[in-house]
Amino acid sequence: MSPQSGRIKNIVIVGGGTAGWMAAAALGRLFRNNSDMSVTLIESEAIGTVGVGEATIPPIREYLKFLKITEPNFMRRTSATYKLAIKFENWETPQSAYWHPFGELGPNIENWPLYQHWLKARAHKKDCGALMDHSICIKLAEQNKFQFPKGDPYSPLRNSSYAFHLDAVAFAGMLREYAEERAVKRIEGKVVKVHQHENGDIAALQLEGDRRVEGDFFIDCTGFYGLLIEKTLNAGYDDWSEYLPCDRAYAAPTPSAGDLYPYTHSIAQKAGWRWKIPLQSRMGNGYVFSTRFTTEEDAREEFLSALGEAPLAEPRLLKFTGGRRKEVWKKNCLSLGLASGFLEPLESTSIHMIFTGLFKFLDSFPEKEFSQAIINKYNKNVQHSTEESRDFIILHYCLTRRDDTEFWNYCRTMPLPASLEDRIEMFRLNGRILSDSDALFRLVSWISIYDGMGVTPNSYDPLVDCVPEQAALDVMARIRAGIKQTVQESPRHATVLESQIPA
Repeated sequence: MSPQSGRIKNIVIVGGGTAGWMAAAALGRLFRNNSDMSVTLIESEAIGTVGVGEATIPPIREYLKFLKITEPNFMRRTSATYKLAIKFENWETPQSAYWHPFGELGPNIENWPLYQHWLKARAHKKDCGALMDHSICIKLAEQNKFQFPKGDPYSPLRNSSYAFHLDAVAFAGMLREYAEERAVKRIEGKVVKVHQHENGDIAALQLEGDRRVEGDFFIDCTGFYGLLIEKTLNAGYDDWSEYLPCDRAYAAPTPSAGDLYPYTHSIAQKAGWRWKIPLQSRMGNGYVFSTRFTTEEDAREEFLSALGEAPLAEPRLLKFTGGRRKEVWKKNCLSLGLASGFLEPLESTSIHMIFTGLFKFLDSFPEKEFSQAIINKYNKNVQHSTEESRDFIILHYCLTRRDDTEFWNYCRTMPLPASLEDRIEMFRLNGRILSDSDALFRLVSWISIYDGMGVTPNSYDPLVDCVPEQAALDVMARIRAGIKQTVQESPRHATVLESQIPA
């Protein structure tokens, strides 16, 4: 038998949209020089896609680098703007506000995080400014300014990072063009039957018109429906609505207005929260809410009232259940995007989870006769990272002090996963933050939510006492001064967009 006879040669992706075409583009790029490999994507224009995930996080730039797509071209094609942070309003209490920045809160001071030195200085009532005064991303965002990160170790921009706001439908269209240029075959059609081998593996898909598409491996990008992973393979679903009570979202665009700001805006509402995402061509808006605490009709009215102007299209209603597929990879099928699970878009994780799920799969790319141990390891890794992201999202809700609606009362008192309870207890003790080295949300993310929601630890890490206090105060003062000067010298976000995006 030839050494290559057991190799996977035909990959079939079911479903287009952001997930399907992100997978197709990446596989087309990877297999572009391998004539033995074929990638086919099946989608039906009659089914449509969700297509509202318009905010991203910094790792999206690594995906673009892998595809060798330049950022200016990407931004032109997707009506993108830059994103430095998320601004949260009314989450801790009505009229409150805080920021979750990208980048870092300055450098470590003698190997300990700056925020631990800041906790010590505040405990001793020293002049150390606000914690978020040490974030270059926040200070730029507050003034609608933007600069790219720099490698200069003496520049505050060394601690900066950024992502994008984008038109998800345009993004999928751009990726489709990219994939088809790299020999990915698109088939228009609706799957009417799934054929399986005796061992349960998927053998082929039957389409309308009595067409049959065979494959060695299948990627399910059919959204919440989960045609292959759930309807065929019964992978099961972990329902997290006890912790994430929001189960609906309205989305509608409005005209672009005013200065394009470089951040996502998240505003707490009566039974959930509302997003505002600035694109070059329009403003993206949405209201994520819970039908346990309001009706679809009342939520729609609240959403339209909050917009303050007529939308460009009728609000679109999306239904979902927060949670994850128990087996994201089962037999010869991998699920990506909404087919693998759903965490509400509060921290813009959806697009990130698509390509990380795919790349983790490629790290374990199997033969036709693959080991169950490989699948188990993959599923365990995905489960861990998804649960960690889930806990981070729950943190935004459970730390609220709001008691003005039933929804916020529930969030303030709801049961928490034991993993999150441990994290909160550790932070309240001495400000320590438990985070894996490969975690999506690092120290700066957790500390920004704790600080923004008014959670003060009882003490600070005692090892910080190994560093002379005045030395740490001097470093923090220099950081704040450097950030202030850099922001003063920085251009407007709109000015950078004009210079970066080709006509």
